[in-house]
Amino acid sequence: MRTPLNAINGFSEILVNEMYGPLGDERYKGYASDILTSGQHLLDMINDILDIAKIEAGKMTIDPKPIDLVDPVDAAVRMIRRKAEDKGIKVILQAEEDLPKTDADHRAIRQMVLNLVSNAIKFTDAGGKITVSVQRRDTLIRVAVRDAGISVCCGGILG
Repeated sequence: MRTPLNAINGFSEILVNEMYGPLGDERYKGYASDILTSGQHLLDMINDILDIAKIEAGKMTIDPKPIDLVDPVDAAVRMIRRKAEDKGIKVILQAEEDLPKTDADHRAIRQMVLNLVSNAIKFTDAGGKITVSVQRRDTLIRVAVRDAGISVCCGGILG
């Protein structure tokens, strides 16, 4: 399912960026952008479904190693920032400096933050703000997502 979707996303990205020249009517560029956005959303949903299936089957592998937690959090914020900007939402990353390395799985942390921020985008109105923070709490590191939408618990502490 992902292979044909990657082709659709890749070709629509070429069209959006007008890599081989102008598309002519401006509506074509808008349509290509809609295809790309929808394709990326569908790819995210497919990946989430596959991850859930792995978890349920007990086959989700976690590879913890000492990492700087800011790296996967920053990667997630960068990946989803355009989606937020398209909705008129500002995403801010606040990370303390000189945080100690933490035993964690880079991919799992990135996915967790992507899910939390994606959810925050869904429930935040245009003009809103989402703050993603990474901070020390005694001997633990806290990763949190705060938005202006519906109030729900959305953070975690890693040791």
